Amino acid sequence: MGFSDAIEQLGIPYDSPHAFDFTDKIFEFISYMAIDESTNLAAERGSYQHFAGSEWSKGHVPIDMLEKLENDRGIPLDIDKKSKQNWLDWDTLRVKVKKGMRNATLLAVAPNANIGLVAGTTPGIDPRFAQVFSRNKISGKYLDINHNLVTELKNMNLWDMVKTKIIELQGDISSIEEIPAHIREIYKTSFSVSPYAFVEVAARAQKWVDQALSRNMYLEDRDLEKTMDIYFTAWKKGVKSTYYLHMKPRHSAEQSTVAVNKSAKMGKTGFAAAFMRETVQVGAETATATVEMIEEKVEFTPVETFTEVVQPMVETPHVVAEQPAVEPMASKQIFSHVQTQMSRLLEDDKRGSSTTELSGPISSEPQPMKVEKVESKKIEDMVVMQEMKSITEMLPQNDITMTSSSSDHYQEKVIDGKVYKIHMPSDPQENFTCDGCQ
Repeated sequence: MGFSDAIEQLGIPYDSPHAFDFTDKIFEFISYMAIDESTNLAAERGSYQHFAGSEWSKGHVPIDMLEKLENDRGIPLDIDKKSKQNWLDWDTLRVKVKKGMRNATLLAVAPNANIGLVAGTTPGIDPRFAQVFSRNKISGKYLDINHNLVTELKNMNLWDMVKTKIIELQGDISSIEEIPAHIREIYKTSFSVSPYAFVEVAARAQKWVDQALSRNMYLEDRDLEKTMDIYFTAWKKGVKSTYYLHMKPRHSAEQSTVAVNKSAKMGKTGFAAAFMRETVQVGAETATATVEMIEEKVEFTPVETFTEVVQPMVETPHVVAEQPAVEPMASKQIFSHVQTQMSRLLEDDKRGSSTTELSGPISSEPQPMKVEKVESKKIEDMVVMQEMKSITEMLPQNDITMTSSSSDHYQEKVIDGKVYKIHMPSDPQENFTCDGCQ
């Protein structure tokens, strides 16, 4: 594990010939040291039980298996079989191997996803999946960030400028123009690296490893013929196995940490197309502003026009009509109240008055609230008048007589030979009878 982490710090792109040679050198060194130490342990503690008859007992090392594989297939392998470490003496090591090996198997490349996360490095020999992404594990959710890239961008004073774009592009910096080209070449992600580079790195490591290795494959498209050609290339180079095949999804998850203009990015329009984002360059700063596509003309009215409309308010003294004192309520009779209203309206008709007169001085200023109250009272009186008129029509007309009394506040009414006193208060708002009308 940590292969991509190492070449990033060395400034080597994953899909470059320098990365292929580096893979060759590092795995050759690891292979030589592991085999040599196993022979030393065999000299102290003895070889493993089934050492006799094995390829180890014949003095063969993993690099020697390429020739055997070519003989079995009958075709040469498309791989460089030369050693890149001239100071390593493989012939001397072969002699030691023939004497004994403590371990039957020595080398293998595992995925190391969890261990790489704990160690803070890249898993296996794979490139980074993304420069910034979250990883879900049984123990929790972790944020995986490429600290090498962050250090590079901070040294160039670019991190604060491009970090939002990196998240928006799901950890892929290949299209961010603000980042220099050589940095974008070094920090490629899994789907931006050529799949043939995956095969070449695996083949360079495989020739020094006695077992197989984990080789994840990442394909940006879903072309079946291209996929078959990639795997056939791995077979021709002597790669024993691969691991998962990851194809780039047709749909990607929406980022929740940044505002993404999906209509401009995807070339689609919809309800959100009523707005668009325009980037305005102001000096060295870039400000993003949202403007409406539909332009509206706004006319500004001079301030003087408003001053002509607004007039100063003049206070007018308000005179309140005096109300007569209300007698204390002795009893409340609905029928007397109805008769009172009817009698008052009859008197108004005799006088030829259509509205109720109020006593006291009247203010010159209009009073909407009082007008509304009088009108509502008039409507109520008309309804009561209509009801009493219907009642009187049902009774014989010769049986109904009304006589005025000397009293100022009631009249006498004879219905079917019975005399009734109709309360006539001086206050129109009074809705109860006095003691003299009981």
